Order: sequence, then C-alpha cells, then structure tokens
Amino acid sequence: MTLKIPWKPLVMVALHKRGGSSTLDEIYSDFRAGVIKTYGQEKFTRQIRPALAYLRKRGLTENPKRGFWKLSPGGYVEVARMQERVSKTH
Repeated sequence: MTLKIPWKPLVMVALHKRGGSSTLDEIYSDFRAGVIKTYGQEKFTRQIRPALAYLRKRGLTENPKRGFWKLSPGGYVEVARMQERVSKTH
C-alpha cells in the first residue's frame, strides 16, 4: 500500500509549530513522532525536498542556509488560512 502524504501543508505546519524555522532533522523528528514511524530519514528527505523547493518557488518558505528552512511572511499568511479552513470544518 502506497500512502499519499500531503507534504506541502505538513512542512508548513511543522515550521509553524517550531516558531517559523527549523532544520530538516527537526522536521523529520516531528514527522516521525507524529505521523508515520516507518519512514527512514533518507526516504523522508527524498520525499520532502520537492515540497520544500515548491514552497520556496511560491514564496512561502525561505532557505537562508543549507539544511535550514523558515516560513516567509507569505508562508505565515498561508498557515493562517489553513488554520481558518480547518476551524471552519470542525
């Protein structure tokens, strides 16, 4: 069974929960503890890099140094929108 994981929102939420910035290792640690315990770090990194690149191109994240990611001002706005949509459905 292949599990379809919504990487982009998960990355944004992980960054937001860590105060807006984090390393890939910290994101992996949060992901492994909270979502799926069977993902190895190498597989996780291969899966998450395209999501991070996409978010950076959309202006939602920034990558000021290798292995470190942070939400951009637009990323904070998008996280707020996601939280609003979730609160409306629950």
